[in-house]
Amino acid sequence: TTSKAGTKKEDLNADGDISTDPGLVNWTIYVDYNGNSQLDSGEPSDVTDTDGDYLITGVVPGAFTVREVPQSGWTCSYPNPGTPDPTTGVVTSTDCTYAETFQSGVPETGNDFGNWTTTSKAGTKKEDLNADGDISTDPGLVNWTIYVDYNGNSQLDAGEPSDVTDTNGDYLITGVLPGTHTVREVLQSGWTCSYPNPGTPDAMGLVTSTDCTYSENFQSRVPETGNDFGNWTTATKAGTKYLDNDGDGGFDSPLSGYTIYVDYNDNGQPDAGEPSDVTAGDGTYLITGIVPGTWKVREVQQSGLWVCTFPTNSDFLGDCYHQDTFDSSADETGNNFANHPPEPETAWAANARTALQLPFNPDGGNWATYVDTEGQTRFDFCTDLYESQTNLAGEVCFEDIGGGNVRIEITLTGGYIFQPGGLIKLQDYASSPQGTSSAPGQFDYSGVVDTNTFGYAELPIANFYAVHALVIDMGN
Repeated sequence: TTSKAGTKKEDLNADGDISTDPGLVNWTIYVDYNGNSQLDSGEPSDVTDTDGDYLITGVVPGAFTVREVPQSGWTCSYPNPGTPDPTTGVVTSTDCTYAETFQSGVPETGNDFGNWTTTSKAGTKKEDLNADGDISTDPGLVNWTIYVDYNGNSQLDAGEPSDVTDTNGDYLITGVLPGTHTVREVLQSGWTCSYPNPGTPDAMGLVTSTDCTYSENFQSRVPETGNDFGNWTTATKAGTKYLDNDGDGGFDSPLSGYTIYVDYNDNGQPDAGEPSDVTAGDGTYLITGIVPGTWKVREVQQSGLWVCTFPTNSDFLGDCYHQDTFDSSADETGNNFANHPPEPETAWAANARTALQLPFNPDGGNWATYVDTEGQTRFDFCTDLYESQTNLAGEVCFEDIGGGNVRIEITLTGGYIFQPGGLIKLQDYASSPQGTSSAPGQFDYSGVVDTNTFGYAELPIANFYAVHALVIDMGN
């Protein structure tokens, strides 16, 4: 008799070249005396060791075929490697045997076999809540399809392995052929991929992936893990617009026809691209298509002396807003608005458009006057403000800011607010000299009202005569 020796190897890349690949243990190699492609009783064989080596002894002289016993899920690629598959690149042997002529006492060596099997791909699909491209702490997304794109056409085709994410966002793709392939997600309408390969945040801070794929070199029986994907979508905002009859911030009856909008650029007006909705007959609104981020939600103010009484956040006169952090796919609710109607015109003189005046005057007149009686060139003080010179409405403060200029700040209290659209008016002396009781001149300097209850103005000290502001007493 004689012997047969060789090595059984794992063709890691399924390319038919096993020269540097590792050995496979526990594979049976045999001499097929009767040529029926199966190991029969009396046919010599051996089982590969941990290095993949085998040594078949007791082989009788003659021309016989040497084969391996195939194992489920494995493909032979050597000897006689065929042409690589045009789509996947894997190689299959055209004839996984050796034809040998055994001679008495002459050992045969170097008859190696190579096989490969499939592998797997695992990862997690996550919702990028704030659209920043960092999904390390974000939750998983269910029912997303992840697949291996063998032919690189960016769509899931028959025969391409895939998996659907579970409730934790996890996926496990099995049956992946060895080779370099692209792993993709099946994109869903309305969603934007932000990971992997997050790009530079845009002007609104939103991140979009520059390439929402992984390129992987899959090897036989070597699992790939950690290939996560992140996506974000838009949110919604809902609430109700109410009439506040008595100005107490309450919700008395719904108001229709009001525009509620998300002020992305915080300029106090609805611009192109900013999502909005108009309140329905029952006062409700629903804004869709809001991108993730922290934004102010405002209403478009109606003409006239309408005053927003809820919410109480305000950036400027007549304004009110809710500030919310919108997460991807979040449905924000309960953001209501309330407005107090205009005061009747017959009541303006009494409580709606009354001039606020300083209640002191060294000249004894009805106007507040600064008089430099001691030759001083600086002054800094605060005093009370009155509506109709009888009802305390707030405080006015004067500050010498240098260069011959004074800064005047008005803070309203006690239920008073500035009239929407109104200005602080500053009277000057015109051609009259400072320190006299002559009639004041024109309203040459207009201040800035920052919020419902705060405003300021600056002007030359030498010109100042009196300060006025149009206010509304919300308690009457």
